[in-house]
Amino acid sequence: MDSQRAPTTFISASDHLQVQSLAAPPGEWRHRLLIAGDLDSPTAAALLVAGADTLRLVPRAVVAVDIAEVRLLGSQGIRCLLNFRKYVEHRGGRMIVVGPTTIVRQVLELTGLLDLFEVPAEAEPDGVGPVGAAARG
Repeated sequence: MDSQRAPTTFISASDHLQVQSLAAPPGEWRHRLLIAGDLDSPTAAALLVAGADTLRLVPRAVVAVDIAEVRLLGSQGIRCLLNFRKYVEHRGGRMIVVGPTTIVRQVLELTGLLDLFEVPAEAEPDGVGPVGAAARG
């Protein structure tokens, strides 16, 4: 892995959430945030920190937020996703949420946010290949 693609990992103070930020190499437009754990009140800020750090490199990027390993999506986690989406759009980018588990997808459906977050049916934000665990390899 070259230095431009080296992941930066942030772990929240509660150690219940890990956010790995994979910045796009020069010339590419897609960033990837891999989230694992509980996205709720004590942990939501870790997503904002990692995302802001990632977007400093290429502000007009598409950001694929991979939530395949999110076990819990609380109200503060939802608020954090909304705030991050607003931040990405303010910087001229676009946010895609990929890989939600059945329960997380249901939470997004019940709150009316599934379409707002642009959740593709397949975990393929750019048509190149899956973003989930198999692609992390």
